[in-house]
Amino acid sequence: MLKKNKSIALVMILTLLIVTSSCAPKNSQTELNQPAKTNTSWERKLCRSKLNIISSYGDDQAFHPKVLNFDKPWNGYRYWMAYTPYPGADQRKENPHVCVSNDKIHWKPFEGEGKAVALDPLTPFENPDKQYNSDTHLVYRKDINTLECYWRQVDNRTQIDKIMKRTTTDGIHWSKAQNVLVSDAHTDRILSPSIIYENGRYKMWTVNCKGKYPILYRESKDGFHWSNPRKIQLKYPSNNLRSWHLDVIHTNKGYEMIVVAFINGHKHREMNLYYTSSKNEHDFKKCITILKPSQKKKTWDNRGIYRSSFFVENGTYYIYYSGIGYPKGPKSSQGVGLTYGPSVKNIHGYDV
Repeated sequence: MLKKNKSIALVMILTLLIVTSSCAPKNSQTELNQPAKTNTSWERKLCRSKLNIISSYGDDQAFHPKVLNFDKPWNGYRYWMAYTPYPGADQRKENPHVCVSNDKIHWKPFEGEGKAVALDPLTPFENPDKQYNSDTHLVYRKDINTLECYWRQVDNRTQIDKIMKRTTTDGIHWSKAQNVLVSDAHTDRILSPSIIYENGRYKMWTVNCKGKYPILYRESKDGFHWSNPRKIQLKYPSNNLRSWHLDVIHTNKGYEMIVVAFINGHKHREMNLYYTSSKNEHDFKKCITILKPSQKKKTWDNRGIYRSSFFVENGTYYIYYSGIGYPKGPKSSQGVGLTYGPSVKNIHGYDV
């Protein structure tokens, strides 16, 4: 009887060790760079830690991330992120921020500036209830050693959407804001610009939240004068899904895209994350689901996934995703989490 009890206890201890180790923190750069282990239940293996990204307002509710990775540190850091704070869904604080990291996990304002708002000061809005910023994006121009930060500026009084940008060569001194693209929101409401610069041309994908919410693709030589938009209608697992926010990167597989989509007639804050790819800029394959909200109660991302960003490094996909949690209303939580793995079909959350 004693031997049997010892055997049962040993089994229980081993089981506990296995369960806890599946979500154990991976605090070293070496561990983070290793390919994720295969597991049949991707939902169970996802750890759901929110990254500790503190804005100039003192909150940790980052949103709309775009992360660039550099082979060698650029002005001292290998990873640069643009994001907008969104504490309590307060659009008055949804202003472009830039932060940096050398390990993908720990983020801070760029030391040279000493402020989280690298693009501060922005011109105050006359009517912050009708005007706001959102949808940040980063582009690095290697040919001129310049980092470009883009964002969307909305004016619901005039129904005009603008894509804005500011640039820097050192992360400290930024150019004045410039209009990159202006659109009449009555016919083409520009959402979530994703921009690549390659072979002397800018390539931009945006979402037009009119009708069936097509993605619009444009090109430009100078970044200000754009071609007529080409419509791209993505195919989803369900026909009633509509595109919302996206990110596009160019890899040896072609143009890879992650995009959140909502059920037609439902809310934008309750979405899944999808993946697709194309050999060119517009003929994308049918999307597959790669990330869903957490199924656990009282978690920061159990309501929906929002704008996400990704890159591939040493054969591993790193996806920074916006998450939204319950409860609803001004006390709702937002934030950015990290999930990674050897493919978009095999991703693991990172437990900080």
